[in-house]
Amino acid sequence: MDTATQAKFQRLRMQRFLMAQLNYAITYVVIVTTWLFGEYHGTELQALSHILLGLGTQGVFFWLLISNINLKFRDPSMTAAQIVVASLLLTYMLVYVGELRGSMTTIYAIILLFGVFQLSRRDFGVVASSTV
Repeated sequence: MDTATQAKFQRLRMQRFLMAQLNYAITYVVIVTTWLFGEYHGTELQALSHILLGLGTQGVFFWLLISNINLKFRDPSMTAAQIVVASLLLTYMLVYVGELRGSMTTIYAIILLFGVFQLSRRDFGVVASSTV
């Protein structure tokens, strides 16, 4: 693949990554809101740990993108890895949101949507089954 095409795909990967960050921002707002209204059944440190884990993991993905290290991977978009990380972070959050847990599980579908057109059927099946 020539460098111009590679750069184009890398810009597209960055745009997708930044779109995913909107979902993380919404999740951070939900965590803070549930904590403020007493619906978060964990300590302040646990609530903060959710946000710090999210920022940390996304910082690693961002660094991999801007340093072009992701281009060495079989899946340079890191879609499967990002879906698994997001699902694990959501599962960790669901432990503490009490009665909101049922409605919050719909976020799994939003996370999985990022892989629908990017992953093969087999890979998508593996990633989707890991969220169950």
